[in-house]
Amino acid sequence: AHLKAKVDAGADVVITQLFYDVDVFLKFVKDCRDLGITVPIIPGIMPLTKYAALEKIVKMSGTKIPQELWDALEPIKDDEEAVKAFGAKYVANMCRDILDSGVCSGLHIYTMNQEAGARALLSELQLICERGTFPWRAPVVGERKEEDVRPIFWANRPKSYLVRTQEWDEFPSGRWGDNRAPDYGSPGNWHNLPEREHVNQKYLDMWGQTVESEQAVFDVFSKFVEGKISLLPWNEVSMREESTVISQDLLDLNRAGMLTINSQPRVNGAKSNDRQFGWGQEGGRVYQKAYVEFFTSRDKLEKLISTANKNHKSIAIYAVNKNGDSVSSENFVPSVNAVTWGIFP
Repeated sequence: AHLKAKVDAGADVVITQLFYDVDVFLKFVKDCRDLGITVPIIPGIMPLTKYAALEKIVKMSGTKIPQELWDALEPIKDDEEAVKAFGAKYVANMCRDILDSGVCSGLHIYTMNQEAGARALLSELQLICERGTFPWRAPVVGERKEEDVRPIFWANRPKSYLVRTQEWDEFPSGRWGDNRAPDYGSPGNWHNLPEREHVNQKYLDMWGQTVESEQAVFDVFSKFVEGKISLLPWNEVSMREESTVISQDLLDLNRAGMLTINSQPRVNGAKSNDRQFGWGQEGGRVYQKAYVEFFTSRDKLEKLISTANKNHKSIAIYAVNKNGDSVSSENFVPSVNAVTWGIFP
């Protein structure tokens, strides 16, 4: 009824929200026509490039995903290249079915500022010819023109990556990554969420209406680790399966007032197709250094650093407060630290 009123008021085209079920779109168009809506209805198409991104879409928008899509993605969800290849074909087939149905004459692609996914989809549809070697715009001058590899997850924060590496006089060769880049979690646009009452109330219901004590905050973080709540402002999706091997350690930290927001366990040469730790193409081996990022008080931090300096020389600690003042353990080296990498045939 609201859409009909908008069209009657002068809207001359309708663009739908994203979806991954063609039948849902076709039924929507039929229902609109039955209501007397005659303006063009353009399907909103979102390229499917990352499993984690699809999970976020479901949580943020409530989009219904066909079970067949979940089932197809499950075996490859940790292989980013496989997800991209499957996603391009799956969404391209959707587009062909829609265009072949004759209910519309065009597509609206939601790029979300990610050119690569849109180009891959258009290439699969044979609407453009693929060109270029890398998934970034290579400069033609300067040291970076020789760059031929980036951290595994650089694409989620490309501007940050460029700023942090702008003074480098050479760039890495081989596959590597650190805890500040890609799928370990992007800050997203949490601070830009619309101030809508029902949105705020959802989070209040999840985290609590008021903060009565520090312990109440500790309990919220602990519940996230236990899976009793589904997200935090720094974690837009539930914990990854690999974290189950350190979940008790994380729970102990949070209960003690060290509020974890990012972590990973140690992995030494797991197969790249390992269900829990694997990623990348088949036939490879993957490695991870254990690390944890967390909020804590100054007194707890001082005790941690003192203990590390005396008894745990293999643990490096680096901390910064809201004013930008930093402190570290004796063995901390201020340089880029690769914490995830793989070797592939």
